[in-house]
Amino acid sequence: MPGIPTIAETTGKPIDISLWLGTFAPAATPAAIIQRLNAEINKALALPATRQRMQAVGAEAVGGTPQKLAELVDSEIERWTRTIKPIMRAK
Repeated sequence: MPGIPTIAETTGKPIDISLWLGTFAPAATPAAIIQRLNAEINKALALPATRQRMQAVGAEAVGGTPQKLAELVDSEIERWTRTIKPIMRAK
């Protein structure tokens, strides 16, 4: 977008951006359903065909636990808050 500086131009630092996808459910979803969904998704991600398809587009299939996803979300919120707050203050 013309006239809008990049984050690197604004902060003077290069920035690493990676894409990740997670599966979320409503907060009131029973734990047994969350556990089952997690197990099935991890099984699907472990399939050779899934891994091959993802590798073909430069992606990596990484499973995990609901706790690990929550930790990732928390760390991403912290990371982007630290990245964006100085830019917003500079305006």
